[in-house]
Amino acid sequence: MSKIVARMEKMKRENLSGIQQHNQRETDHHSNKDIDVTRSYLNYDLINTNGINYREKIQEIIDSQRVSKRAVRKDAVLVDEWIITSDRPFFESADSKKFFQDSFAYFSERYGNQNIAYATVHLDETTPHMHLGIVPMTEGRLSSKQVFSRQSLKEIQDELPHFLQERGHAIERGIKGSEQKHLTVEEYKDNQQAIKEMGQVLQDQKNELALVEQQLTSETQAFTNELAQMWKIDWLATLEHSPYFELIYEVRNTITNEPTQIYVNEHTPSDYRMTFQEIIGLFKEKFSQFKAYIAQKWQNLTAKGVELENTSNSIAERENSLESKLRRLNAEVRVKEKQSSQLTTLIESKIQYIDRLTEVSELSMMTPSYVKPSKLNKEVWIVPKEKWEAKHVSANAVNELLKLKETFSRTENQIQRQAQEGISNWTLQSEKTKLQYENEFLKQEQIGLINGYVDLYNQDKLSKKDMCSVLSDDLQQKIGLEPIQKKIENHRNMDGPTMSF
Repeated sequence: MSKIVARMEKMKRENLSGIQQHNQRETDHHSNKDIDVTRSYLNYDLINTNGINYREKIQEIIDSQRVSKRAVRKDAVLVDEWIITSDRPFFESADSKKFFQDSFAYFSERYGNQNIAYATVHLDETTPHMHLGIVPMTEGRLSSKQVFSRQSLKEIQDELPHFLQERGHAIERGIKGSEQKHLTVEEYKDNQQAIKEMGQVLQDQKNELALVEQQLTSETQAFTNELAQMWKIDWLATLEHSPYFELIYEVRNTITNEPTQIYVNEHTPSDYRMTFQEIIGLFKEKFSQFKAYIAQKWQNLTAKGVELENTSNSIAERENSLESKLRRLNAEVRVKEKQSSQLTTLIESKIQYIDRLTEVSELSMMTPSYVKPSKLNKEVWIVPKEKWEAKHVSANAVNELLKLKETFSRTENQIQRQAQEGISNWTLQSEKTKLQYENEFLKQEQIGLINGYVDLYNQDKLSKKDMCSVLSDDLQQKIGLEPIQKKIENHRNMDGPTMSF
């Protein structure tokens, strides 16, 4: 609610001429720059229809009531001028004329209508106001000090707002107990001018601030769009190197404004209309989770590397054992092959001999033509003496045949044992080939693992120290991570001058 402004200024004889000229606009040269002379015709007086002479009017009021015949002192206060007004918002909605009429009525009832010399309302300045001149007459004497005592002034500040409120005016008393002092008319107008100028300055600053805010909003939006584009590029680059990485983030639904968990993608900032600060928060969360993801991958790769290295060592030991066994078996095979060759030769010669003996045996089983039955006994066969030796040879040949069959059986068993050893040798050869394939596969796995370490190292996601901690000296040397001290020793062992590192 607007507050009433009611302040008083004491006027002596020397002040009356200037007050009259100002109140009644008797000059075109006003010290107050707020006066709009084109609107001066709107001004009016609630008592005087036309302009008056202030000295004459005031003197008439004094003379009509004064009891003493003595002259009025030259320094006496002849009139107390009240300025009644409020702020501009009040007058934008209030009936200004009724406000001034009701204010005039209050002073008229309290101090008498006969003591009011003028009640001039100005509408040609920044804020409407009324100059109310009261001649301080009491009990036939002129006394401003008695009429407007300190107690009277306090009563007016309390009673006037209440009086106006009862008549429908939305106005209230100023701050009670305020230490603000009353100003002169000139001081008040100077202050009003200063307030006006300050208001203009404030308005200019508001306009400038609005422009700056508009520029900041535009620049912030541009930065936000640029940051969203940076997020898209960064996210796609992350997926290119780590396609299985996922980020779950809490955002607010653009329709319900409720928090919800989503899987982030390259369009998340634009899809959820994120602010600059929200995108920064998204970057921080992505960095934190990706750091944990890389740490877990590094832990898994380290464990896999240890497992592969142990498996490789085990295979190497098995390969060495099998190679040693294979060399022994190869030596035995060569001996057996030599024995087999000898047995083959022997068998072939024996077979030839057996064939010959068989042929002889078969001939011996036939009745030779020279054997004749006895003439005396038909069951007795007669062999000539010269043929008996041949028959004895045939019998010996049969015995020899039996012995050869036994030898042939032993030889056949020996050949079977050699065949079984050949099968065992073939099994070992197959197992060796299988192990060689498995070793080659593990070597490829090891190469892939080393390449993974190198990629992490090249992306600055793995330090050289951490990388060397999981690689053997031979692997470090193969990929160019040979310790510097070892390089120095290698150079010193070479011919020619050495160079310090």
